[in-house]
Amino acid sequence: MHCPQCGTPNDQDAKFCISCGTKLEQAAMNIERNSQEDTYPQEEPNIQTQANTQSNQYVTQGKEIGRNYLHFIPDAIKHPFETSKKVHESDQVNAIITVILFALLLPLYFYTATNKMTGGYIQVPFFDVVLKPFLILLIFFAALIAVIFAISKLMKVELPFLKVLTQFGTLMVVPTALLLLSLLFLLLSINMFSTIILFLSLALFSISMTATLFTVKSYQYEEGGLDVVYGILLTNIAVVIIMMIIGDSIIGNLMEQLNGGPSFYGF
Repeated sequence: MHCPQCGTPNDQDAKFCISCGTKLEQAAMNIERNSQEDTYPQEEPNIQTQANTQSNQYVTQGKEIGRNYLHFIPDAIKHPFETSKKVHESDQVNAIITVILFALLLPLYFYTATNKMTGGYIQVPFFDVVLKPFLILLIFFAALIAVIFAISKLMKVELPFLKVLTQFGTLMVVPTALLLLSLLFLLLSINMFSTIILFLSLALFSISMTATLFTVKSYQYEEGGLDVVYGILLTNIAVVIIMMIIGDSIIGNLMEQLNGGPSFYGF
């Protein structure tokens, strides 16, 4: 082996260099340690670069989803039924965002209304009044779309589940926009208009369920199958059953919270 200090050849089992007297084993260890120290700093920037690249990809994807949703909303508001019949696979994310927004805005409306109504005399729990109903509504919508999908099979319409979801989510854009507007009016203490728009939003939600069946029916290429009128009837029956199975509704949960607190008159 060669001396790492002066390069003089030495025997393989030599402990010291015959030329400079350097301890061969210790010198070899020092060189190996220095080599490792030079290697690690080169890897750290690579790891950091990969993390930054991945983070930038997420930001870019988020911006792209936001732009697509903003382009999706105008058509869904101006021509909801026609737009629901022309949805594409790229609209699936937009439909899911709409359904999630409606499921979040509705309990958030009642949370805000309760806080305004009580004037701070009753502590309204955010989890029980917003997050819990939000999760319940998501389950409700998933079950509702599954029912519409099952009825589409009875109507002899071959559509994938995500297609039905996209059609329903497209028709839910108008009710969601009205619900957001209702919440804004509530925050501005324009209570009468807020209440009217809220009921209008809920009415359009009911219409959206019916309109989804008509949209599904437009894809029927085979005669026969369940008539759309009976499809609407079965959907409404299923909605009632789903609500009974799920249990507490948002209103019931809200009233339970109010009954647990003191009354306005202090009794």
